Amino acid sequence: MSDEETSVPGEELHLPVETQTTHEVGLVRTVRYGPILGGSAALFALLGFLISFFFPVEEGADYTVGQVAGFMLVVGAAIGLGIGALLALLLNRIARRRTGSAIAVLTTVR
Repeated sequence: MSDEETSVPGEELHLPVETQTTHEVGLVRTVRYGPILGGSAALFALLGFLISFFFPVEEGADYTVGQVAGFMLVVGAAIGLGIGALLALLLNRIARRRTGSAIAVLTTVR
């Protein structure tokens, strides 16, 4: 098919018009909280779990080694979340000191 058969009579061919504008933007570094909180919670949970095996359970106690290990796992995760949150806030405060600026180019095509 040729162009004459596909075009509608009276319709003009419009080429896209591209306009660009520039803006100065500020750059701020931030910390990703999820990996820090998850990593610290997992690390302290594992640490609490392993520490529970170093303390023997007395004979005739109302709890087993597995119960102590599970409890220490939860306690370790809670402590790890708290320490991880403090660490993330501290790192975010340090990272925000490094700010900068850049030029952003906005391109609009019509």
